[in-house]
Amino acid sequence: MIPYVPHHFVDGDNLDMEKINDNLEAIGRDIERSLEARYTYSTITLDIDGVTEASAAVLRAVAIRRPSAGNALEVYAVEVVLYAAGAVVWTLACSDTSWPSITVTAAGATVEAHASGGIPVSVTSAAADLTFTLTPASASTCTRGYIVVHLRVDRGNQGTSHAGHFPALLTSATTAPATSIDAELVSLAAAAARDTTNSVDVRCEMFSTRGLTSGSSVSWALPSGARRILGSVQYVVGAAGSIATGTVTGTGLSGSSAAATATGATVLVATVDAASGSLADEPMDSTDDATVTITVSGGVTAALAALLVFWS
Repeated sequence: MIPYVPHHFVDGDNLDMEKINDNLEAIGRDIERSLEARYTYSTITLDIDGVTEASAAVLRAVAIRRPSAGNALEVYAVEVVLYAAGAVVWTLACSDTSWPSITVTAAGATVEAHASGGIPVSVTSAAADLTFTLTPASASTCTRGYIVVHLRVDRGNQGTSHAGHFPALLTSATTAPATSIDAELVSLAAAAARDTTNSVDVRCEMFSTRGLTSGSSVSWALPSGARRILGSVQYVVGAAGSIATGTVTGTGLSGSSAAATATGATVLVATVDAASGSLADEPMDSTDDATVTITVSGGVTAALAALLVFWS
């Protein structure tokens, strides 16, 4: 293979200035390439089957927040797909009013209508939601559809510096070359350490169910792969007393369980669980796959129960 650092020095050789500069530049480029691999992408989807103009706004909305204050998230694109009779215009609007709304016109109960928006908007809080709410202009029923939110996370924007280093090169005017070389190597090592430290590449998954009766549960088996859990957010909408509990289990995880108690049919209630642990999941062994379960209790049906799970 071709080495990243082009020149090798041995005892007895002269220290050629150009070779030293070539090596310093090569080390700087290598670190910069790694620092630039900073973005992680994920997608969450909320089904809107059966939603109508009479449905409460919280039943027509996707909500998302940061897993913690230091974990920056950005929505970089949103899509709406729906099947609905007639030609009613549905509008998707964001709680951050700087984001321009998008519209999609229903094309029939068996014909897909689609719209998307690509203006980025930041998820700024770990205690409050950024929401995207879909509203029809007049009477309309979505027989099948979903809202897709595309997320982007910059691991270099998680609270610490992510700066590289472009080394100062030796010249004929350099008066203390050994000191200069040492200083550049120290600065390059610091940049490499920042790249290693900034390893929190946040990803998000959403699991949701509608009309789940008390005493019932629904589960999902997650695809295999190494991952660290950062936390979860359980949402619920329903008559007062309906309790939705979202649980994440898996080999190596400390366990995550968040329970949210509904307070009314028009209110979205959220409970946060700051979980931890690294998933030990063999790709060829399904017995250690992580499992997500949403359970409803309290004697009341949950109109909507949704769980966000954040991974790194």
